[in-house]
Amino acid sequence: MNQLKKYGAIGGAVALVLCWPLAVGHIGQKVIEDGVAQLNNEGVAAEIVSYDRSYLSSVVETRYQVQDPILKEQLEVDGLPTELVVKSDISHGLMSLTANSVLKNFPDFPLLLKTVTQLNGNTEFELSLDSWSYQAVMNKP
Repeated sequence: MNQLKKYGAIGGAVALVLCWPLAVGHIGQKVIEDGVAQLNNEGVAAEIVSYDRSYLSSVVETRYQVQDPILKEQLEVDGLPTELVVKSDISHGLMSLTANSVLKNFPDFPLLLKTVTQLNGNTEFELSLDSWSYQAVMNKP
C-alpha cells in the first residue's frame, strides 16, 4: 500500500508539472485582458486583436487608438499615427510571463518593450530604442 501511495504522489507531481505552463498561460491571459480593459478611457481605446496561447508561449496583438478628437487631429496634422498595433511574443515561466513587444504596423521603427509580469499583475518594464535616423522633408510654398 505504501508503494501505491508513492506512485500516486509521484504521478500527481508529474501531472502538476506538466499542467503548470498551461495554468500560467491562462492566468497570464486573464491578467493581460484585465490590463488592456483598464486602459480604455475617453482619450484612448485599447483592444486585444488576437491572443494565440500555446503550451509554453503566446503571441498577442493589441490595438491602441487615439479617441480624443483634438489630439487625434493634431497627430494627423503632424503626420503621426493615431493607431498602433503591438505584437507581443510571450514566454510562460513558473511564476511570471516574459514578453518582447514591437510595433507591428511600424516594423522599421526600432522600439522594443520587454516586460516581466508576475501572476499577481505586477509588471517590470524595459523600453529600448535602437539607433534611428529620421529626416523630415519640408515642402516650401
